[in-house]
Amino acid sequence: MQNDAIDNLLISISRFVAVDSAGVAITEIDLREGGILIGGGNIGKTSLLNAIRLFLLPEENFKNSKKKFGFADKEGKFYSDDESFEHYFPSNSSFLILECDNYLGGALPHCQILYRGSSEKFDYRRMFTSLRYGQIRHLFWNDNSGDDGIGGRVDGLSPAKVQAFLKREDKYFKTLMRATAIKEVIYANQLLDINAMRFCLFPLKETDDANVGAFRALVRLLFDMKTGSDTVRLAVANIIESQKKERKDTLNFDIDAFIEHNNNLSRSERLLKHIYSLKPNFDKLVASYESLILNKSAEDDLMQYAMMLQDRISKEHVDLGIEETLRQSIDGRIKTLDHDIFQTQKQQQELHGSRNQLERQQKQLDDKLQKTQLVINQYNESETIEFIIAGHREHLADKQQELEFKQDVQKRQDELSNLNKEITKLKEQELRYQTSIDNQQYKLFNQLAE
Repeated sequence: MQNDAIDNLLISISRFVAVDSAGVAITEIDLREGGILIGGGNIGKTSLLNAIRLFLLPEENFKNSKKKFGFADKEGKFYSDDESFEHYFPSNSSFLILECDNYLGGALPHCQILYRGSSEKFDYRRMFTSLRYGQIRHLFWNDNSGDDGIGGRVDGLSPAKVQAFLKREDKYFKTLMRATAIKEVIYANQLLDINAMRFCLFPLKETDDANVGAFRALVRLLFDMKTGSDTVRLAVANIIESQKKERKDTLNFDIDAFIEHNNNLSRSERLLKHIYSLKPNFDKLVASYESLILNKSAEDDLMQYAMMLQDRISKEHVDLGIEETLRQSIDGRIKTLDHDIFQTQKQQQELHGSRNQLERQQKQLDDKLQKTQLVINQYNESETIEFIIAGHREHLADKQQELEFKQDVQKRQDELSNLNKEITKLKEQELRYQTSIDNQQYKLFNQLAE
């Protein structure tokens, strides 16, 4: 089947998965080889298959669900918007997954994941990943959970956890919520662009409302053939409306012109393929040109910056020279002041030492002066200093002799004799002094008036 898909440039749906949706905990339906769903009534077989419409149509919510999807029961009664929303997305852990094999832009697998949005808006959102379902199955179902061997839903399953894993593991991962962006992705028609066709489900020539409406009618025709002629009529009307031509175009069809036009298209296709093959070289040339322009602009900017920087450097050098001259002048003044301070401090220390020495000398002199004054006070005013000094020297000599006499007994005896003689002499002198004093007093008495 894969070879047929490649030969015919097809997109094949390989697997459909529902997690906590349409009344089932999880179901994985392999669609690669075809198959038959067998089961009792009202267990969700039709609901699961109808869910494929949600992937094929570029809708973002269940508002006006009857017109968008046409979900109905066996009697043809359409489900309400709320019923459809809660049926397929009853909780935050509800997911619908469609795995596809895309051979339009190369053999590329991908998964489209639908999950619950806002319950107030009845909206659902989409994630696209280039990983196969087998690579992300562990995000939804834990085979080792439980004792029955069936497994169970992964604890804490949420869109945020799935999104975080896909962002980390898949560089092509993307999320879409707006219908315009969804149409551009699932209806892409750029066969030569692998990235553009990566998540395509059905390529349309144009993604305008007419073409999308025609495709919507085909989808409903595919799923609702049993509902009667209205579905068929609506599908045919939409197809004719989107692709209709004037009657004369059909009647005047020129087969030769058609063949020539087809040949021109083939040549154009080959030319386009050749041009596309040259795209890497063109991209390199564009990058080189942009780099050249950027470098040229950068060179001009660099030259201007260099000139501005040189002017600034010259100005800074002039200012620096002035500052250096001023600094040297200040340093000279500082050195001179430091020398003067040192000399002043040295002189101050010397003066302080001299003052202390003079104070000590003054104190000694004051002591000597006080002692001398005490000694002088013991004498008459008529006696001169020389006389007093001479007397003290004699007294000092006497004391020295006394000391010597004490040390020498014989000398003491001789001195005693001399002292007796001196005493006699002093007594005679004292008598003479006393006689002189009496005479002086008598003379003074005679000089006084009565």
